[in-house]
Amino acid sequence: MTKNDEIFKFLYQLVQDFINKKADAALKDWNLRIVD
Repeated sequence: MTKNDEIFKFLYQLVQDFINKKADAALKDWNLRIVD
């Protein structure tokens, strides 16, 4: 495991986490609108 691999993995995790949170929030928002 090189230093670059560790940094890449860390950044990748951050991006995935960000996308998941965004998608989750968007989905909740969308569901609320449909229920309303």
